[in-house]
Amino acid sequence: MILVISAQLFGWLVTIFNIPVTVTNFVMTVAGNHTVFLFFTVVLLIICGMFMEVGATVLILAPILAPMATAFGVDAVHFGMLMVFVLAMGQATPPFGTTLFVACGITKEPVFRVSRQLMPFIVCEIVCAFLFAYAPVLSTFLPNLMQ
Repeated sequence: MILVISAQLFGWLVTIFNIPVTVTNFVMTVAGNHTVFLFFTVVLLIICGMFMEVGATVLILAPILAPMATAFGVDAVHFGMLMVFVLAMGQATPPFGTTLFVACGITKEPVFRVSRQLMPFIVCEIVCAFLFAYAPVLSTFLPNLMQ
């Protein structure tokens, strides 16, 4: 709970000090278009997902990344689903994936052995993450049917 409260406080401070606007302006000059932005976002979320808890990562990064995604013209539903997918993938990736440790505890297998067996699945998930990033119809098809 301390982690979640700290993340919420950080998110509030980020919003109060208008950091998303500053970061958005900087990223828009560096990234240039939504393709580069999505690439760097997926890489950032994979790295954060490997080392941080999902709830805290969302609370910290969503107020920063969501305005940038909107500024680049990325659909909010598409970006939200991409963020959730990539961070969920991070729960199973070494070195600190929470579900990885749960699986090791249940199977009584060492982390290294389970991690080695997970590698083909992680590679497949990374390919799917980039596929979802660059084919928004995959994540917005059903929500668009409901409109």
